[in-house]
Amino acid sequence: MRGSTIGDAFGLCWFLRDVDGLRTVGHGGAGNGQFAELLLVPERGFAVSVMSNGGPGGVALNLEVVRFALEHYLGVVDRDPEPVPYVPAEVAPAAGVYEIDVMTLTIRAEEGAAAPTLEVVIKPEIRSASPKELPGSSAGPGRPPRALSRAAARPAARRRPRPGRRRAG
Repeated sequence: MRGSTIGDAFGLCWFLRDVDGLRTVGHGGAGNGQFAELLLVPERGFAVSVMSNGGPGGVALNLEVVRFALEHYLGVVDRDPEPVPYVPAEVAPAAGVYEIDVMTLTIRAEEGAAAPTLEVVIKPEIRSASPKELPGSSAGPGRPPRALSRAAARPAARRRPRPGRRRAG
């Protein structure tokens, strides 16, 4: 996309993983109630693309369609990942406060907790300028931060956040 107002070039990030012993390559996304998923299985010459216009639940629908296609056309089963144990020392390097122009994200890695704590707060000036009510944050005046459930913490325990401006925390 040369000359675009959003950048000089565009690169697509591919998610690589094994499904029932087969290497898959995929990418998905969502925006404004539209959901898309593309999954390739190069060694079988197979691809499935799903696009839906529905929410909530569009991501789950797309996942079910992809899983159906894998099972019925390739005979492979895409299972939910096994939970990884929460190890505070592994999360600690990512702990801190991350800010962008519209919100602040705080990550805490606490010993003895079942999962890291995430706190997302939309900045007051953004909230007050919005013509419609914005979703609540996971914390705020009178509401404590929420710990991630083990299900939500599965992938997060191994990933680093993509920070904006980071403050020490």
